[in-house]
Amino acid sequence: LEQNAPDVAFQYFTWAQERNYKDATLHLAIAASENQDPEALHLWNNVTTNDNPELQSIARQMVAIIERQPDESWSDYDRYLYTRYSTSYSDTTRFYEFVQTIKDPNYKAASILNMAKKLWDRDLIKNTLKTYNLLRDVTITDSILFENIQYFELKMLAYQENIRGLAKKINQGIEFDDGRAVEKALYTALIADASNDTLRAKTNYEYIAKRNPFFEEAVIASARYINRKDPFKAYDHLLSAVEVNPNSIKLLKAFIYQCANIQQNTSGEYALEKLKDLVSISEYSTVQSTYDELVRSRSELDF
Repeated sequence: LEQNAPDVAFQYFTWAQERNYKDATLHLAIAASENQDPEALHLWNNVTTNDNPELQSIARQMVAIIERQPDESWSDYDRYLYTRYSTSYSDTTRFYEFVQTIKDPNYKAASILNMAKKLWDRDLIKNTLKTYNLLRDVTITDSILFENIQYFELKMLAYQENIRGLAKKINQGIEFDDGRAVEKALYTALIADASNDTLRAKTNYEYIAKRNPFFEEAVIASARYINRKDPFKAYDHLLSAVEVNPNSIKLLKAFIYQCANIQQNTSGEYALEKLKDLVSISEYSTVQSTYDELVRSRSELDF
């Protein structure tokens, strides 16, 4: 859950529930809600019978958020929860309208950030940026929320390889605690690489290479670096990450293209089938076309 992979968390919590771990249902409900899984409503209804009155209250609120449609009686916090747990990444038009009904600037900003993250996880870059830009008109007073927004922007800049923008943003005074060591190493590697500081780049790329398969941007950046000298090692690197984080659209795409690069067509086609269940028809067609073109290009080079 902390790594923003509720689908994987759901699998682990299901295992825990099957072994009668007492808090498994609560954790399952949270994971299902974060993943906007229809099972969430049933799970929260089960939590309403928990012996803990505080958990009962939280569960009843979540049931109301999932079951009901917003009305004038809803607080800004209720509206924030609704955007987080009941508003799909595929309905940005409705989200753009609804988020304007949230008066509290921090709840509004948190709602915008959550939607931007949903779109980002789907690798929908243009819609992510459009949504993220809504934050320009919001005056944020929550310092932790403001910091999280800054860290998210760094992640976007890194993934798009906007090194100048990345360096400029960091130089504005952003700090990294121990919990963000991998993020710091990624940005250091990218900036060093762009500056031809090969030793520093190598040190940091090697550090981030297998630290966290859920930090997709770091996995993909290190794979690009590894690919320069050893495409097969880059393939293994991406495969290891996909095995742990199998529903990551970004990782699957990177893995698919790497399969084409080294002509591992069976693995590439298997990953394409997996991706097909996760993205829209148009998104899949784009990836399929790119993959086919890479396969053709590689075959022509070898010939």
